[in-house]
Amino acid sequence: MRFFGVFAGRRELMARALRAEERAERMAAQIAWHEEQGARRESEIAKMREAVASGNSVISGITAAEIERLALLAESCGDVARTVAMAVQFGMDSLGPHGGYTTRQLLEHRVGNLYAAMSVLKDAQDVSEPSIRFWFARKKHLWFKRSRYQGSTANTAISAAQ
Repeated sequence: MRFFGVFAGRRELMARALRAEERAERMAAQIAWHEEQGARRESEIAKMREAVASGNSVISGITAAEIERLALLAESCGDVARTVAMAVQFGMDSLGPHGGYTTRQLLEHRVGNLYAAMSVLKDAQDVSEPSIRFWFARKKHLWFKRSRYQGSTANTAISAAQ
């Protein structure tokens, strides 16, 4: 047998065959692991569907309505995160494949959706307004305290929030 223009010896052929067997074993183990994960996911999905149908969830104390509101919040957070990544990559005023809006306009839209999701949680009393305001002020203060590029407008914004 020729290997790159050189005749391969018997030892080399045996070594290649052994490596091929090892690769096949690793692939079989990976396939089995993925099949096991798929079966586990299917059983978890079935449990969740059953729980939602009954009005409760698999996690004790969380209703289907709470899960729905939390999913809405998570989706909105993900949209904001993706838009922020797009702004960092392409710039705030770039036009993209998102319907002729600039990244800045899209970010404003997604942050508005996030505010709406937060409002839904507050209206349902899943979270409290005073607690949100406390953590908002604290985090804003810490961010601007550590920031390098926000300038004097940051200090004005901090004093206005307090």
